[in-house]
This record gives sequence, structure tokens and C-alpha cells, in this order.
Amino acid sequence: HPHLLVLGDSECGKTAVLRIVCREIVRTKTAAQAQLLVVDYRRSLLGVVESEHLGGYAMSPAALDASLPDLLDALRRRMPPSDVSQAQLRSRSWWSGPDIYVLIDDYDLVATPAGNPLTAIGEYLPHARDLGLHVLVARRSGGTGRALFDPLLAGLRDFGCVTLMMRDRKSVV
Repeated sequence: HPHLLVLGDSECGKTAVLRIVCREIVRTKTAAQAQLLVVDYRRSLLGVVESEHLGGYAMSPAALDASLPDLLDALRRRMPPSDVSQAQLRSRSWWSGPDIYVLIDDYDLVATPAGNPLTAIGEYLPHARDLGLHVLVARRSGGTGRALFDPLLAGLRDFGCVTLMMRDRKSVV
């Protein structure tokens, strides 16, 4: 599955899931095979990826704004050109490079009523498998009904997202 959405109560382990995924990507893939852009406004994933796998670390809206143009440019260049052959389309050989993993912790801090800088990634979700794009999002479960209408989250669901629902251990009897 190319994408992951983790929803849960506070302190239930959403960030731990992203931390494990980061470590497994680094363990199983070379930096030439996988690049990670980590969006982490609370800095809970700080230091999890310290190898060449780290393509960017956005700890603030300004840092995310600085990282997004490069990400969007890379995805734009991976779109098939008009002269691509059917054989190239079949084999996905019109571009080369690492898979791009965008990991977003505390998505509700990024997608605010004032706007969502990550909405632009949504146009590439229908082509994610062909472009080597993987989006992994952790978000608190409060307000999920409304949040699932967010363009990026709706796109993730529409184009093949695994969803992990978590609960706070203290609330389970």
C-alpha cells in the first residue's frame, strides 16, 4: 500500500507508528532507493532519520514552505511526458530515482483553517504508484469526520490508503 493514515487519541502511539515506519524504511532501503520528507511541527520525530535518507525536515510552516517547491518540482518531473511510449508506461521507466516518502505527524497542526500547504501534493496522488510517492499521515481522531473532507486526506482515501485507528489504552476497559 502506498499510503498510510494513522488516527487516534492523544498519547496513543501515532508518532510511534511513524517512528517505526521511518526506521524500517532506513533499515530496508538505501538512500538511493528512499528519500524522506518529515513534516513534524512538534519535533517528535527529531533525530529518527539522521542518514542520507533524510530529504528534508520541516519543523515549522516556514520550513515546510521552503521544502515544498523542491518536492513538487520532483513530482512534476516524474510525470510521464507526452512522448512516452506504451512500453515505458508499462515498465514505469520514464524516470529514475528514489521513492519519496512524505511523513506528516500531527497533521491537524499543518492543515489549519487558514490553509493547508500540503494540498498541492493531492494532484499527484492518482499517479503515486507510478511516481514513487508515499504519503504517511498521523492525526488526532478528534474532528476526524470534518477532517476527512480535507483535499489531501480525501485523496489518500480515494487512491488507496491504509487507515490505522488507535485508541488511548486508558480508555479501554
